[in-house]
Amino acid sequence: MPDESTVVDLLGTAVHADIAVTPGRWTVGPAFERARSESAVFAGPAEALNWIGRNLAGLRDAVRFSAAHGTEDGWQLAEALHSWYLNRGPNSERVEVYTSGLDSARESAHPLALPQMLTGLALAESGVADYVGASRHFHEALPLWHQERHELGEAAVHSGLGVICMRTQRAERAVELFQAASAIHERLGRPRGTALMSRRLGEAWGALGRHEQACERLAAAHEAFAGMGDERNAAQCLVSLGRLHLACGSHGAAETALNRAIIAHGELGSTRAEARARVALADVLSASANDASAVREQLLAALGLLPHDDQEAADIHARLDAP
Repeated sequence: MPDESTVVDLLGTAVHADIAVTPGRWTVGPAFERARSESAVFAGPAEALNWIGRNLAGLRDAVRFSAAHGTEDGWQLAEALHSWYLNRGPNSERVEVYTSGLDSARESAHPLALPQMLTGLALAESGVADYVGASRHFHEALPLWHQERHELGEAAVHSGLGVICMRTQRAERAVELFQAASAIHERLGRPRGTALMSRRLGEAWGALGRHEQACERLAAAHEAFAGMGDERNAAQCLVSLGRLHLACGSHGAAETALNRAIIAHGELGSTRAEARARVALADVLSASANDASAVREQLLAALGLLPHDDQEAADIHARLDAP
């Protein structure tokens, strides 16, 4: 296990890595405040993700060490791994990391440590389809964010609950939650958050069959992210547009959007997002009555991008093994 000085060194670099991968994300904690006033450590997202990947075992040990010894660093280090799990790491491992982070936060004097870790753990649980646990932790976090008058934290909870609603076929409720989050971002003048909610609302409208509204929202979100230079989220919008075009029967437009997303995510080193884009492209190819080998090629490529024990990998295996 690491000692405290090793943890401090890892925390500083890990925070810089997280910022390099997702520069516009709001964060809390003194380590993030320090890093934002310092020179960048990494040239871009792929370099930062590769550093985390090489040091992941030590980073996870450091989170556990900090939680066990009641230091201030554990919860911040867990949060610094957010972008890793969003882009590459298995969600089951993310639950373990945030559980240790939550233990650290319960011992912290920082007023935002606990709601931040509850929200992060809920996001991790949502990623492994533990929607009961995720909902419980989101609802535990919400009054704490409100108590601290931290509206962005409240918006994160609304958004997270909206995602759960989308995954449990409650798109109408998801729209309400995404609209609540969007209103906060608009009021606070947060264009990135507003664009994120525009994408979420586009996905929700699409699920409700309101394709024109969905396309407008997704196109606006893509334009906003492209204008900010946020290539990852711009590519995510292309994936959502590809799926929407598929639902509308516009297979050519769907292929174009998804191929652009695959290239962008590949350049960024966002392997999980690239895998999802390839699965979506496999859906388009299947619907277009393409040769089954082309569909299989995309599924195998997606499988090679995911951790072997990931639920998304298991879903692809099941699809490949189906008669």
